[in-house]
Amino acid sequence: MRIVMTGATAGFGLNAAQRLAADGHRLVVGARRPDALPPALAGKVSAHRLDLDALADVRAFAAAL
Repeated sequence: MRIVMTGATAGFGLNAAQRLAADGHRLVVGARRPDALPPALAGKVSAHRLDLDALADVRAFAAAL
């Protein structure tokens, strides 16, 4: 299953992303700094730039999907 999520870089979202990736789900993560993902997610998810305060980022993220 492919899952698209935000909030996967810290806290509860990071824990959820780790568990979903461990279960074999393909994750697409939106993050302000996709090049600086936590080590726990490195190589396990596909990350794209997404700043929810910038409508241009939201549009680019949606187009990439």
